Amino acid sequence: MVPYESERAWIERLEQIESSVDDLAKQQAVLEQWLGELEQDLTKYTFLSKGFDACHELSQTMQKLNQQITAYPKHWGATRQALQPALDLAHAFYDKVVFLVFGKFNAGKSSFCNFLSERFAYHKKSVEYFFWEQGAIHYHAGPFQEGLTETTVRIQGVVLANRLVLLDTPGLHSMTVENAQLTQQFLEAADGMLWLSSSTSPGQVQELEELAQELRRRKALLPIITRSDYLDEVVVKQSIQKELKNKSQSNRALQEQDVWLRAQEKLQQAQVEPRLVFAPISISVYFARQNGVSHEALEQAGFYRLYQALSDLIEPAVAYKQRKPIEVLWHYLEEIVVADVMTLLQRLEQLGLQLDGHQKKIEDTMRQVSQRVWQKTIAAVPAVLD
Repeated sequence: MVPYESERAWIERLEQIESSVDDLAKQQAVLEQWLGELEQDLTKYTFLSKGFDACHELSQTMQKLNQQITAYPKHWGATRQALQPALDLAHAFYDKVVFLVFGKFNAGKSSFCNFLSERFAYHKKSVEYFFWEQGAIHYHAGPFQEGLTETTVRIQGVVLANRLVLLDTPGLHSMTVENAQLTQQFLEAADGMLWLSSSTSPGQVQELEELAQELRRRKALLPIITRSDYLDEVVVKQSIQKELKNKSQSNRALQEQDVWLRAQEKLQQAQVEPRLVFAPISISVYFARQNGVSHEALEQAGFYRLYQALSDLIEPAVAYKQRKPIEVLWHYLEEIVVADVMTLLQRLEQLGLQLDGHQKKIEDTMRQVSQRVWQKTIAAVPAVLD
């Protein structure tokens, strides 16, 4: 094989991407109209508790329902506004495919992004590092800081060959709540997802619970097992030295299969389509670098397999991107508005049960009063007759 042929083929495949957004203005207008009419309908009706004491159970329930209905439009507006940074970021890269790179803070996300950037630069392709701050993209020289500590405290990324954007995030399971929330906020900007986990504890499927929402949104996911290497002791000139080696193919295959099966099972439990998750790939950035990033080192470190998997991920990512505007609006309506309406319906059902219960009590009381009146009347009849 010609050296780096697989790598060049992957980059050429990427450069051929024609990413665009479908014109879904009519469909979006219909959904916006539905939302506007819903808000108007909600404000038309008010529960009246006249005749009830202010402390009465039914009166308090109706007051809470009125407050809740009044708060819905404001809550919906605030929630939609919170989506805006992710939408702005997605719009800034409207003609590029965006992959969100995530995992725990020590999963090797920054190292992974830096290494791919180095490979694109090697082939004389454009590499642009940036970070997102206050609604704007700020480009810088790069690379990303690497280390075992949580170095990423903001959304940062790199644009490769002006076609692919890798978003490096602090991590869903960040050491700080703010960083985890930051990652969650920008999930909506992604067209596809790369899930990185270290081979020392690969594929912790509880992380998929945080991603279930994105998978329900029909975004494809590629699990990547990083640091698929180990230090071995070798004898060099009568002294023992440490040498970094790849994990064996059989060991990698076992880990990949294990992650694959556990992920499938987890997603089935979460009622998510398992087909959206691609087969895991094991790689070792450290091995590739230590061995001079040669053609053989890249192949042994798993990067040629990775390039093929990324190529396969491009198609569903582009398909999602084309319908992204309507998808984002639909997610908002389904996950926020409709969910609130369903909650309101449940509380209305509870109010109905309360009313039924009180009505039954009234009917029982009326029967008891009638019976007592009848009993007293009957008891008085003999005296009246006398």
